Amino acid sequence: MNKFSLSPSSLSPWDVHSFPSIDSTNSYAKENLSEFQTATLITADHQTAGRGRGSNIWEDTKGDLFLSTWVLPLGTLRADPRWTMAIGYMVYKNLKEIWPRLPFSIKAPNDIFIEDRKVAGLLIETSSFKGSLYLIIGLGMNVFACPSAYSATGTYLAAGGHENLNQKSWQSFLEHLGAAFLGLDKFFANPQWLSVIKPPLIQALNSNPLQKNNLVRNISDEGSLELHQGYLNWLEL
Repeated sequence: MNKFSLSPSSLSPWDVHSFPSIDSTNSYAKENLSEFQTATLITADHQTAGRGRGSNIWEDTKGDLFLSTWVLPLGTLRADPRWTMAIGYMVYKNLKEIWPRLPFSIKAPNDIFIEDRKVAGLLIETSSFKGSLYLIIGLGMNVFACPSAYSATGTYLAAGGHENLNQKSWQSFLEHLGAAFLGLDKFFANPQWLSVIKPPLIQALNSNPLQKNNLVRNISDEGSLELHQGYLNWLEL
């Protein structure tokens, strides 16, 4: 994304790798995991083969989206598919803190919305290298435009001439998000981590207009959403 500059020095201790074009930041991270012994942020102005969850693709308009992968070594922690809940909530929480006037919400399992339209998506994977677990957080966000293929269901941060979206607020968002991600190893080491985020996560889910007719009442320890009508397993979405 070239309309806001990225200041690697302010993101320390993240090691920042930026590319004008790449196939997929997540794929690059997994293929070059041996190079990333510390927390690493990979960004690109354009992806030629961007990936979403499953068989989905992530299309972009060059320079208008924030395309990133955050690589974090987690040592001997064991991978847990429920981590997507906490990571999505952290992205949502930091967006709300920087741009409190925008009506952000979460759509399970991996989307951030403004009102009833998607503004960002996550692709969260894990991989191992030399006995250490690596968390790979792909975050794609529509900042200055929404790809035309998704104009009916998507939006972007700058929509409506949002006056608080500027270089300073963008850099602040990245710094706060990077700090939150750096604390994930200690956070996930706490067996009660899901209980910590459960109340605000439920609120973020129920803020989504698409959820208003069947609100989330509770989240089980196994990752199921207890709805007013029925259940939904987050891990199977």
